[in-house]
Amino acid sequence: MAERKRTALWRRSWLGPVCAGVAAAVILLLDSHTGIVPLAKLRTAAAALDGQVQTLEARQLALRLSAARLRDDPLEIEAVARKSLGMVRPGEIVVRFPLTIASVGPD
Repeated sequence: MAERKRTALWRRSWLGPVCAGVAAAVILLLDSHTGIVPLAKLRTAAAALDGQVQTLEARQLALRLSAARLRDDPLEIEAVARKSLGMVRPGEIVVRFPLTIASVGPD
């Protein structure tokens, strides 16, 4: 009988610390600063930032390729100058048409 009481007492002596540990874990998980919700928000924000990084890396690559073409290809330089600066070759005649919006539908 004394053996049985010692076993029951031993089991009860671990019950308090185990419950306290479980309670502490639950509190930490549900905490508004260190819990699951802030962690999920941080993961969502990180995923959004990863998307932005990929977009910026793709734009950077496109700009690098464009810069390389501008360094190496005289026709590319001419095309950019014509488009952005409105440059023409000597002897060319520039014809500009006014922009009109046509109505769509039956007359």
